[in-house]
Amino acid sequence: MDEVAAHIIGAESKSLEKLHHLLKTASQNVLCSQTSDNKDPLLLLNPSTHSLGYLHILVARLSQPQADHAVAVSAASNFVDVFDRKQVNIAPEYMNMFGQAIFRLADRLQRPLAAISILRKAILGWPESPAFLTPLHPILFKACLLAKNYTAALPVLSVDISEVQPHAYNLRVQDFLLHHYYGAMLWIGLKRFDRAFDFLQLCITAPASVCSVIQIEAYRKYVLVSLILHGSFVPPPKYTSAAVIRACTSSYTSAYTDFAQSAKTGSVNRIQQALLKYHEHFAKHRNLGLAKQCVQSFNRRHVQQLTQTYITLSLADIAKGIRSTESVVEGGQEMETDTALEPDAFKEVERLVLRMVEENQVFATISHRDGGMVSFHDLPDKFNTEQTATTMDDQIRKSIAISERVARLSKEIGLSKDYVSKTMQMELIKGSSDRTSATLMTTGGLGGAGVGPNYDDEMQYEFDGPDDA
Repeated sequence: MDEVAAHIIGAESKSLEKLHHLLKTASQNVLCSQTSDNKDPLLLLNPSTHSLGYLHILVARLSQPQADHAVAVSAASNFVDVFDRKQVNIAPEYMNMFGQAIFRLADRLQRPLAAISILRKAILGWPESPAFLTPLHPILFKACLLAKNYTAALPVLSVDISEVQPHAYNLRVQDFLLHHYYGAMLWIGLKRFDRAFDFLQLCITAPASVCSVIQIEAYRKYVLVSLILHGSFVPPPKYTSAAVIRACTSSYTSAYTDFAQSAKTGSVNRIQQALLKYHEHFAKHRNLGLAKQCVQSFNRRHVQQLTQTYITLSLADIAKGIRSTESVVEGGQEMETDTALEPDAFKEVERLVLRMVEENQVFATISHRDGGMVSFHDLPDKFNTEQTATTMDDQIRKSIAISERVARLSKEIGLSKDYVSKTMQMELIKGSSDRTSATLMTTGGLGGAGVGPNYDDEMQYEFDGPDDA
């Protein structure tokens, strides 16, 4: 260890690549050992000026089950506060290993909050911009999900990813998919279904020649979130990979397809019947709570529709309106229910309206003096305040920034050697195909021989993802 520590301390900026190679070849036992005078090398090194060496030793220390965990967590916390971005960029794979090791250690110690704080600081300090994706993003999101601390991820989660550099940050396709899958689960936990819908759509529409299990899991949640947000299933965009579409319209998601079909009837009872029918499927995929929220969202949507027709309405009338959307099936025909309202129905409707008012889904007041009359109001915000102007200005700035990034990325892709090479290959293939077609038309075909593409219906699934998906 004395020799390793000397190399780390004596390394200059020009020799960091050699130092990285040296530390990669060093054994775990050496990196986890003490100096000859029995001192901890992590206490001798400065995490700011010796970030690369500190990272190597820290990863080795965190991976050792018998190491002093309290010292390792403390050293990791100090490291993420001051590390040098340029040095750790030499070893992005070790930053990934660092995040994985911190997550596993915090899980063993049952201290998920410690991992969340360290990972969040590492993500905010590592890339040159918060818009860059790193392999630490999905690790942080998974830690927040397991700790049920959804708001802790917001400083990272609320930043839209617009830069993905696989080589610079040692990224895999799974990192991109898991970032959006776990991110969607966090938004669902925060009841931000609009953001969850966007994240799930990005996961599903990721380019793929074979479908990932992560995308199938995302599609299942996509169906349910679509019902909650829009009241009906919104098909994936046309640019979704054919392999993903085939997998997501197969038996893997048939229960969700049928559940979405039941929502088309507009009958709450039909949806409840579908929920009971596929209860085991939803529970197995850990989507039961989300499926139940679909039923609740239809009641809320009915109340919202009433605000477009009525100015004042009693709680009893609202309850009857919700009950009228329920139906039973007798003899293969749908029959309207004609049962009396239960005493708890009024309280349930009152709670529903109050929750919708708290969440700004409707604007209303309830008067118990008049026997439970609900008065619906117009949107109170007239959009003529300084706050509105500031919000609009922020959105305009964001739109301009996005437009500039898209133009820059378009230019970079157009000048990319890989893009130019693939485009030329496609043009050559297209030209060859056109010439072949012209020859067949001239010669009268292939004498009746059936020639066509050989489709392989067997789909391969790659998964290196959520244990709790």
